[in-house]
Amino acid sequence: GTPASSVPVGSSIFAPASAEKIYEHRYYRIGDFMFENGSVCLLNDSFPPLIDGVENAVVNYAKCMTESGISATVATPSYPGADDESFEFPVIRYSSLNTTRKFGYRLGYPFGKKAVNAIKASNPLLLHSHCPFSSTLLARMVQQEVDAPIVFTYHTKFDIEINKAVEMNFLRKTAKKFLVDNISACDEVWVVSKETGGGQRAALGIYIRAIC
Repeated sequence: GTPASSVPVGSSIFAPASAEKIYEHRYYRIGDFMFENGSVCLLNDSFPPLIDGVENAVVNYAKCMTESGISATVATPSYPGADDESFEFPVIRYSSLNTTRKFGYRLGYPFGKKAVNAIKASNPLLLHSHCPFSSTLLARMVQQEVDAPIVFTYHTKFDIEINKAVEMNFLRKTAKKFLVDNISACDEVWVVSKETGGGQRAALGIYIRAIC
């Protein structure tokens, strides 16, 4: 795919300083017509009741946008016992497989039209994925039907996590190829530090122009 590049994020991994800083460049600029009649769809493979740093970032993104009058929607795999009623923004759940014993997370299964149609109904003008697996795959499926760019934020050194979780070298290579293909399909890639960007250039061969 075309080499991806990053743009300034203007926020920490945990919480954006303000909604105006989230997408403050080019066609993402807050205040333009871009978001007046549509929404931002945030996608991540983890979400409450599962708690981690990236999940926290996604919740805070959605809260900040909602409080600033920007429509935000979160798409995430289903999780037993999840209760999304307390959130002030819509949460779209799609099918998942129980892989918690092996990976600590449920594996999202985004295939089928239900999740895609639910996201389309929110009129997404921007798809912002925070995980290169199920979330980015779903974003790519949605992008085939709507005219919305995909931004991917690289929070974690996933190549290291793959090496830890997958024992067979062949399967490691297959997983990393899937990772690279998904990330390379995104319109832009953001990183949380220049070190993260440089590490992924070396480990995965993806060009990321890290400006944080």
